Amino acid sequence: MPKFTINQTNFSAGQISKHLAGRYDSKEYLEGALQLTNLIVRPEGGVLRRPGTKLVQNYDDYSRSIGFQITAGTAAKLTFEPDGNVQIIDPSGSYTVATGITGAAVHEFGFDKVRSSLIIVHRSFTPKELKRANGGTWSIADWAFKDGPWEDLNLNPQYKLRPVADDASNWDPVPNTGGGFIGTGNLKIVNKNDNVTNWIGTSGALFDAFSVGRKIRFRQVNTTSNPIEEKWGVMTINSKNTTDVNVTVDPEYPFLLAGINHQSKNWRLSAWYPNNYPDKVALHQDRLWFFRDGWSWATMGSNLDTFSPSIPSLNDDTYQVTNDSGIAIEGINPTTTTTQWAVSYQALHVGLDGGGQIIQGQSTYSAINPSTVSIARQHGLPCSNIKPVLANYLYFVDNSKQKLYRLEYQYLYNAFLPQEVTENDRDILFPGVRDMVFVAFPWKMIWATLEDGTIAVCTMDDEEKTFAWSKIVLANNYKARYIFAVNEDYDFPAKQTIYFLTEDSLLLSFGDITVRKGVSTSRLTNTDTAPYYATTSYKPREYLVDLALDANAGSPYDLSTLPSTYCLVDKTTYANYLTKSETITPANDYQVGASFYASMRLKPLDYVQSQTSNKKDLKAITRLFFNLVDSLDFQVSEEGTITEGAVIWSDVKIGIPSDNITIPPALFTGEKEHKYTSKESFAPILNIRQTKNTPLQINSISYEVNINEVK
Repeated sequence: MPKFTINQTNFSAGQISKHLAGRYDSKEYLEGALQLTNLIVRPEGGVLRRPGTKLVQNYDDYSRSIGFQITAGTAAKLTFEPDGNVQIIDPSGSYTVATGITGAAVHEFGFDKVRSSLIIVHRSFTPKELKRANGGTWSIADWAFKDGPWEDLNLNPQYKLRPVADDASNWDPVPNTGGGFIGTGNLKIVNKNDNVTNWIGTSGALFDAFSVGRKIRFRQVNTTSNPIEEKWGVMTINSKNTTDVNVTVDPEYPFLLAGINHQSKNWRLSAWYPNNYPDKVALHQDRLWFFRDGWSWATMGSNLDTFSPSIPSLNDDTYQVTNDSGIAIEGINPTTTTTQWAVSYQALHVGLDGGGQIIQGQSTYSAINPSTVSIARQHGLPCSNIKPVLANYLYFVDNSKQKLYRLEYQYLYNAFLPQEVTENDRDILFPGVRDMVFVAFPWKMIWATLEDGTIAVCTMDDEEKTFAWSKIVLANNYKARYIFAVNEDYDFPAKQTIYFLTEDSLLLSFGDITVRKGVSTSRLTNTDTAPYYATTSYKPREYLVDLALDANAGSPYDLSTLPSTYCLVDKTTYANYLTKSETITPANDYQVGASFYASMRLKPLDYVQSQTSNKKDLKAITRLFFNLVDSLDFQVSEEGTITEGAVIWSDVKIGIPSDNITIPPALFTGEKEHKYTSKESFAPILNIRQTKNTPLQINSISYEVNINEVK
């Protein structure tokens, strides 16, 4: 009678790909599980039941939520609704701010946090600044950028611009207190012989209907008698016809003169205009960088609202390009034109639909300025538009949205090259990532919402390059869409709370993973449906159900209509109400909670099968030994015998609450035995499933299999 013992002392590989089936020579296979649902892998190797959730707020459908860290220990939650408002939960109160961002743009805009502001960009509107004042109030306005950014300088003498002279017919300049003229008037285009042309509004025209709203930077002369091009004036195009362009002069950059002696070939058109604004933004080396279609623009150094490509010299006679001047640079590969994201990580990394590149100075880590700026292509892996996350490395998702990569500098190639995180990603991240966030506490993890509404969690040690995935399925068929993490604990700055927004626009938060869970029987009626376990000495207290659907104090509730897997939880006392044939009127506000299950599907015993001489007519006695920490009851089943199907084993009872608060045993070693006879080749799969709202942490499992061949 062959006897085999298989020990699995950790689950450090997490949920593995189905394509590793039978690979018992693989380290990932030996340290993984076929399925981990509502369990999170601890860095030590055990698996822990995920925390419950609670409702924060309910918003309009099709909304988007973003976290905003104010200081260490304070944060705001921003939810952009499709009707053009942002709802803000701030430590100082709740605010509604009209943004004017509506419809699909709510889900398309790019953003970056800059000091106490959120810079919002989308190609259909002027960049906006959502700003928090010191008192906690919020406001939004079009971002007040100055002097650019600009397209390349025109040097073609065929295209001279001339402000029409002040002859009372077109131009009406107004004396400006700073010198020069401001006002509204017309421009004409003249050729190299100073003749007026009709290059306005015709085929191949310099100015057409799309020019309205754009700005012009125009190099001016100082005097009519001895014209020397000196100062730059800035004007905005109001309208155009076949011969003239009507403009308004910017008071900060006024005209000096008007007329024939004031024409110049040195002028630039603004790079941004309606439906051609940038759609990505990042802060890098104290410059704001903006991106669109392969182009990149940077503000002046330490001056985040100005793009001046040149500034006056000390004597004001000439304009010079300095290290602090604004920057404009085009991508090196015209076939990869869509900028998917930009992140400051050592260099400025830019993910494109056709690969990745960095923007750098003389070297990867040196300062960037107009004389040293360069673009270096790094790799050809197409990037998705999912915002990357930063841990010790930069992690991003490819354009399939089903594979996570780590950017790692390779000295041999002098480039940042993408490295696969695990072989399991495509199974775990199917059907695709929607949003993701990095969490540093209680251990390093990446949380990602997926297209099917589930959440994938990766416990990681990026120095040791170990990664363990598991899946979270929310109760009540809630489907997660956006996710973020912020720190809201003054006493514990490293601690982060994870929030997510569902497809129904419910903003929910996960409980604390690290809270030790006990049992308060004074608040329980039935351990099978108990929603809440916590010792009185730990805060915050922990839910083990998914809470939602707020209800107000004093509102009668018919418990007989409450499904058996649901409960009501008092938001003040944490008392709960279960299914009964009665109507109650809670004294405090409460939420409705839905139970969720935790499930582990272990690898088949194919190693045992491979060692048997006869693959038919086998019977076996299997013992399962398990080591658990802070755990209560669960069930074990077996599947894989073709003729018999899955067999449910007896419940594993670890502890039943008494009249006092009972803490689950710190370490519990259990044993279960099962006999079966298979008439076909077998590779049984063992399942552990917990349908009760009780804590569970499994550290290791051992199989002992005795096999008899049926004669």
